[in-house]
Amino acid sequence: MFYQLALNNESSISADDDDETIFSYLEDAFDAAKRDVNHDIKNKQSQKKILEISQEGQQSEYKEKIDELDIDIKAGTTVLTALIIERRLYVLNCGNSRLLLVTSENNKPCCDALIDVHDFKNKMDATRVTNAGLEITHEMHNMSSRGIGVPQHQKDFAEPGNGYLTQEPDVFQYKIEPNWQYLILLSTGVLKCVKECNAKTGRARNFFEREVNK
Repeated sequence: MFYQLALNNESSISADDDDETIFSYLEDAFDAAKRDVNHDIKNKQSQKKILEISQEGQQSEYKEKIDELDIDIKAGTTVLTALIIERRLYVLNCGNSRLLLVTSENNKPCCDALIDVHDFKNKMDATRVTNAGLEITHEMHNMSSRGIGVPQHQKDFAEPGNGYLTQEPDVFQYKIEPNWQYLILLSTGVLKCVKECNAKTGRARNFFEREVNK
């Protein structure tokens, strides 16, 4: 999405723009990134179909390439973008990445999550999925309920019973306060590398407080 923001020559933003204008700018960049990913998936689905037809009735000389395409087709990503304009922070989030804010309270760091996580413990997303007639299993609780790609689970493309993902972001605006010190953006991949790390637990707060005090 950074690519879409950096190369968006059709529109620009300035410190004089209101919140709605900047929200629209972020949402347009997200939509462009989503279109790029979905277009790439459709191209690879077509390539896979051609190779599958080509290998019918003969030894699978294309199997390795088909397997590679299948992995790419099923891939996906969450999106978390933070944009600072003067003393304002704008955030676009789609998925279960985390945005942590480290502040200074009485000369001691304090770490808090700034955004709601899009997973199946999120009441809004859980309601959306159950209203669609899908069952939320225990294994799904920490999975992302929003994201780009993963067509086999996108609500508009998946087979019945599998469409639990949606590609709809949330946008937020915050006023940057004097006690703000750091913003930490954590992808789901980073979270998986930090054993038992959850941005809303005391254990994670202690971990990041130690890091910023080094």
